[in-house]
Amino acid sequence: MFTPLITVALFYILGIALASILKAPIFLLVLFLLCSLALTIFSFRFHRFLLNFFLILDVVFTGASLYSLNFSPVSISHVRNFVLPWEVELAGTVVQEPEFKKGRISFLLESECIRSSLSFDTSLQPVRGLVKVTGYTGRRFKVPDYGQRILVRGKLKDPPLPSVPGTFNYRDYLRNKKIFAVFQADELQILGKGRINFFSGIAVKCRQSIRNTIQRTLPGDEGRLLRGVMLGEKGCIPAYLKDMFISTGLAHTLVVSGLHVGLVASIVFFFFFRILRLPRKIVSVITIPFVVLYCFITGANPPAVRALVLSIVVLMGYVLEREPDMLNNLALAALIILIFNPLSLFDASFQLSFLATLGIVYLVPFFQKNFAKILPEWFASPLAVSVSAQIGVAPLIAYYFNKVSVIALLANLFVVPILGIILSIGLAASVAGLFSIPVARFISLLNFVFLRYFISAIKFFSAFRFAFLNVPRPSHIFIAGYYTGMFAPAFKYGKWIFMGLWAILALYVWLLVFAGG
Repeated sequence: MFTPLITVALFYILGIALASILKAPIFLLVLFLLCSLALTIFSFRFHRFLLNFFLILDVVFTGASLYSLNFSPVSISHVRNFVLPWEVELAGTVVQEPEFKKGRISFLLESECIRSSLSFDTSLQPVRGLVKVTGYTGRRFKVPDYGQRILVRGKLKDPPLPSVPGTFNYRDYLRNKKIFAVFQADELQILGKGRINFFSGIAVKCRQSIRNTIQRTLPGDEGRLLRGVMLGEKGCIPAYLKDMFISTGLAHTLVVSGLHVGLVASIVFFFFFRILRLPRKIVSVITIPFVVLYCFITGANPPAVRALVLSIVVLMGYVLEREPDMLNNLALAALIILIFNPLSLFDASFQLSFLATLGIVYLVPFFQKNFAKILPEWFASPLAVSVSAQIGVAPLIAYYFNKVSVIALLANLFVVPILGIILSIGLAASVAGLFSIPVARFISLLNFVFLRYFISAIKFFSAFRFAFLNVPRPSHIFIAGYYTGMFAPAFKYGKWIFMGLWAILALYVWLLVFAGG
């Protein structure tokens, strides 16, 4: 069960967690890491146990050191060290497409140089780091495009802390994405073209093309929903509709995740393998760049990257004729994400994505075996997957959103299967839109039917009186016990602990619903 890769991933995560709790200074962690590496080299001459022990310490201290470096950048030129109470000028490159909401614009800026309005030194000082820029469009505020180099004037600030303890922490949310400062811009001047990653530039152009096709072929809520489903653009979806998605436990369909990336990989694979009749190995290799491109088009968030790594490993398994090990692949995906950004471990989307997948890997065999005794196979399999995923994320949903969706299981069974059809038609319309908008509009007419069904199903399930319940935030002890039971070997030993916790939860929900009113 615990392969070397899984062991490395677990101890690396342990190092990150310990560093987040102890808040040890970076120089001390690096010193421990260097000492551990020296002892590892020295222990080669002695017992194997000592070697394994120091190798584990190497991994733990590596995770802790990288976390500390990312949590509190030590560079004196980092933009977080230039937060001042007066106006500054900041130059950099726009690395995120601007988002608009009620006349307000926001985007990410890769900072390059800064100048204070009160400094005697009028030269620009070099800086680095991501900044979240916001402003209001107007005569002095030009709207930039992705990849443009700009100069903004305004105030550089620390991200705000929550006004009520225990509520959403915007500062932590931005820090987990390596954003340590926000900029309230009064003026914006476009300087020219900046330096951007070539592949990211292609992905943004594809994203803009897909968005343009959807806007021209599907007006109304159907078009906005398709943008949310295909591109993860939740900002364009009406608030009332987003609330319905949350209350029915279907908010995950609006976040580009493993479900979406897996569906795109399946669609591309099916097209080349079943329709064009190409050999499986060739199709596997062809599918990989399409999946990578889609991941970047949608922003390469942790759930999408996790699914990308799993898809590539599975496809390469076809090429090399090897059976994939899902737990091993999941550990590899976690390591890749956390090496590039250890702070992702504390991001809700990372936790929900990996725990949903772990729930499917661990629990589907158990539920499928039992459901198959009373249900037909075609219904037992998707029901087992839906139940397993919901069980995997239930305590975290309650922890982060203080909600438990009572109807999520049923709603997912009726809605999620349609998602593959919507994505398939949406991709076909986007490709057709490159050549002919009338043809894309004709294809989108079919998608309108499925999107209308999607919206109608959401409204139907959210109309139930007890579609969701507001619940108190579960304690860390409860969550630890829950996952201890869930991830016990083969669900054999922890089954009774786990079922007991679910029985307590069911009793609580029953009392809340019927005793409360």
